[in-house]
Amino acid sequence: MLLSTLKALQAFFTWLSQQQGFKSRFSYLDAAYFALSRKETAIAQAPRGRPIPSIEQIRHVILSMPSATDIEKRDRALLALAIMSGARADALASLRFSTSISRPTRFSRTRATCAQNSRRPSKPQIAAPIKKFSVFHGARERDGMQSQFRLWQTSYSPATQRWVDKEYNIIGDRSYFVHIDGTGRNMIENSAKTWMGTGAESTSRAAVWSFCEALERGADPFSGGVPQIVGIWRKGVGRNFGVIWKGKRFLSGLEVKGEAVWDRVDWFNERFERCSGETGILLEGAQPQPKPLRIVREENER
Repeated sequence: MLLSTLKALQAFFTWLSQQQGFKSRFSYLDAAYFALSRKETAIAQAPRGRPIPSIEQIRHVILSMPSATDIEKRDRALLALAIMSGARADALASLRFSTSISRPTRFSRTRATCAQNSRRPSKPQIAAPIKKFSVFHGARERDGMQSQFRLWQTSYSPATQRWVDKEYNIIGDRSYFVHIDGTGRNMIENSAKTWMGTGAESTSRAAVWSFCEALERGADPFSGGVPQIVGIWRKGVGRNFGVIWKGKRFLSGLEVKGEAVWDRVDWFNERFERCSGETGILLEGAQPQPKPLRIVREENER
């Protein structure tokens, strides 16, 4: 009851945040305030146990059933069979006289018996092998110019079945790649080398450009899709950035279609230029981020 009520509240405030007169009051993201935690949601969605009759109660019902005609005897036998075998209702409803009981407590059926949801038994599922992977966690201590950024990497090794934590030492007075991970690492590193010696070296736009160009080239078969960018600034909480990619708008890898409250999220294109989420063009006063001329000339000479 509580879960359904909170879901209704979320839907209402999501709708209300898009109505005139309320857009400036709160964001559709504020509706998440009504969301339960994963643990609370699991408790709310857990199947509730239903009262079931005892064996003595079922035996009393069977003995009380009339058995004068063949139909009445059949009904009595079906109820007794159901309690002995545990067969589903659809299986009992499709029983034929050719169906047999191989043992007093084991129920078997012929092909004429209906299976659950009319499906054949599924084939055994083979679990995919677990390979080495990492999870990154970034955080910030304090605000403003006193901020200190921190980054941890938690890696799992299937060979040792152990988790290993590592913290990276972050230099806070300049922009640079702290760490590059994944199968597309070499592509991004090679792309980043082209920015060395330019005025954009060790800047955020150089990092984002290198990342986007590596995805665009598609040289790594295990890397692809839409860039997903998150960030922590010197003030405020961590945030997801909207990305304008190939003329479309994406947030957390999902395309944003139709109407939306565009100014609630910061939008960037593949050049890491601040853009309008509604129009896709640069915001008024936003600084253009052109590629350095040296890189442009080198690309034209190829």
